[in-house]
Amino acid sequence: MSTLFAAIWLVTLIWFIVLWRKKKAARLNGGTNYETDEIYLAVSKKKRIIGVVCIISFFLCGATAPKKESPVTSEKPVSITAVPDNAEVVPQTKEASRQEEPQPQVPMEHRQALKAAELYLKTMPFSKRGLYHQLTSEYGNKFPPEAAQYAVDNVKTDWNENAARAAANYLNLMPMSREELIQQLTSEAGDKYTLEEAQYGVEKVYK
Repeated sequence: MSTLFAAIWLVTLIWFIVLWRKKKAARLNGGTNYETDEIYLAVSKKKRIIGVVCIISFFLCGATAPKKESPVTSEKPVSITAVPDNAEVVPQTKEASRQEEPQPQVPMEHRQALKAAELYLKTMPFSKRGLYHQLTSEYGNKFPPEAAQYAVDNVKTDWNENAARAAANYLNLMPMSREELIQQLTSEAGDKYTLEEAQYGVEKVYK
């Protein structure tokens, strides 16, 4: 089964790169109003769908791969120390009892959104807004806004470094000027990074 998912991942990855190039061409042909161009929007929609399929097949490939059995280790006997009958019992302080109070349970859907965010970031760089959009999009995971917001607020990542990785990916696909690269990284139809994050990423790859 992992071979099938690997084949799907490879095909969708190639298709994703092709659509990325088509989106770039459509943006150039659309001029200043490219974000409302029908061809640009259609290619962007297909690219998002193929990107999601590519990510899912990648992780299914890893999940269905045969796992090595771990060697069985013998358990060490647990020693039990007897407490004398005359041992002094220390009363529990209010501070200690407060620390032992159970923390509020995070809803299951929030935790699932966080896991999805972590998987996305292991595969490709995302901005905070871009990741939120992917988690809530009807073409993505369709998580409710509050679950997606919890995920992007709690996922461990460096948004500046993500912008640098995204900038490097663009330059590996096609030559781009600094200004054009910043525009792509900050565009609503692109990566949705903040201007500061995009500038950090561009400066890092242009060093």
